[in-house]
Amino acid sequence: MEDQNSCKPPVFRGDSFLINLGMLCDSVKANEIIKRFHSRHLEIEKSDVSYRVLTHWDSLGLIECERDSSQGWRRFNLIETLWLSVIKKVRELGVSLEQVAKAKPSFFQKISSDSSIDFVDYYLIGAIFMKFPTFFTIFPDGHGEFLFHEEVDLNLSMGTIESHTSIFLNPLLNQILRKKIEWSFPLQQTVSTKQAHVIDLMNTEDFDYLHILKKKNEITDVRIIKSFSGATKQHELEEGYESVTIENQYENGIVKTRKRTIHKKV
Repeated sequence: MEDQNSCKPPVFRGDSFLINLGMLCDSVKANEIIKRFHSRHLEIEKSDVSYRVLTHWDSLGLIECERDSSQGWRRFNLIETLWLSVIKKVRELGVSLEQVAKAKPSFFQKISSDSSIDFVDYYLIGAIFMKFPTFFTIFPDGHGEFLFHEEVDLNLSMGTIESHTSIFLNPLLNQILRKKIEWSFPLQQTVSTKQAHVIDLMNTEDFDYLHILKKKNEITDVRIIKSFSGATKQHELEEGYESVTIENQYENGIVKTRKRTIHKKV
């Protein structure tokens, strides 16, 4: 799906965005959760953002909150509190308050005029309940986009996004909610360090086939096997390797082929 605002660079989200959005709109439970997202019951700790800084940001129109009076303590909902955390992070990265002001409408943007769900609602559901790595990405022109990790990768591969500043939202949400919600990136789900080592060997070594040894479900050794003609000198096959086995196959008393096995500890 492309962004609703045609003035912005197109960001691709795919068919799954519309499918999941439809399911959320039809879900009574999801709408109850989103209603809680918008309930103003949180106060900001002084250790998070000082009163002086809050007042300054408020005077610039950078924050959203509710106050009982001009002297009352500000109350925030989850979304507004997350926005404060995003401002703090981007300021640490050197993003100007002018750029923050430009990005603010994108953070609170509705998906469409007839949708009851905002972009932030959709992506908070994904981050908190589906445990998707989730980012708020700010572009040089100041506008921002919520994207899951896989959407970021997709758009980078398509060339639809280039220079940007991305704020990882999951750890910020954990701090606000004071709970540990796990998340995992696709690579972490499927490839261990040892598996990555094996992939590296596959990319760098010349072989006919690999023999992978495991002990107690852990990869321990890899044997890299390749056949050569009998004319190949044995010392050439052994050169540069610490642990090599050469197996000669004879025909009529002459070495017909040599099979080299490189032993690698993982």
